[in-house]
Amino acid sequence: MKKANALVSILVVLIIGAIGFGGLYILLSPKDVNVVPEPTATPTPEIEVTTTVKPTTMAEDTVEPSEVATTPIVDVTPPADWEMISNLTFLPYEVYRPRGWYYKYFSPTTLGMDPSKLPDASEYAGLLSISLLQSSTAWNDDYKSELIAGYTQSTQMIDGNEWTILDGKTKANEIFDSQFVKYGYVKVGGKEYVVKMVSSAADFGGHEAKFDILIATLRFK
Repeated sequence: MKKANALVSILVVLIIGAIGFGGLYILLSPKDVNVVPEPTATPTPEIEVTTTVKPTTMAEDTVEPSEVATTPIVDVTPPADWEMISNLTFLPYEVYRPRGWYYKYFSPTTLGMDPSKLPDASEYAGLLSISLLQSSTAWNDDYKSELIAGYTQSTQMIDGNEWTILDGKTKANEIFDSQFVKYGYVKVGGKEYVVKMVSSAADFGGHEAKFDILIATLRFK
């Protein structure tokens, strides 16, 4: 009986000791700390600002030719001091020249006239000249495109044919300085002609009126 009581006492002590040891273990064991992670900052995307600079384009100094109103010319009698060039029968027109002026036919298509004798070979065809154009683009390429902006333009009806008259200055080139010019352009029977007056003087040496007489008395065959 005493042995049984001793065993119970030992068992109780062991249980209490186990409970006490367990509680001590729990009390002294390290506890997990709840760590709240810092929020990761969302990177702000870099915005690349590109400044586009449009190149400044200088406006071309384009001057439209001014139009001049004119009166139709039906028939003009050549002045008394003008005479017909009658020995060049192959010409596709009848033409008059001021009396005393020299004239020369420059092959293949140009007749030149001048108060002074014309050289046999020269880029200068005379103060006045008449040319039969060889291509449909010659009027624009060889004449109009050579004018400095600001020239005047008029339309003249002469003997039933519509003439375009340009009055201005040419651009300087390797051969000539800028010169004063008058052009008369007409298309007759599918052929294109240009009458030209050129001079270094603004008044064409006092001969400007002769341009008007020439185109007014020119008769196409």
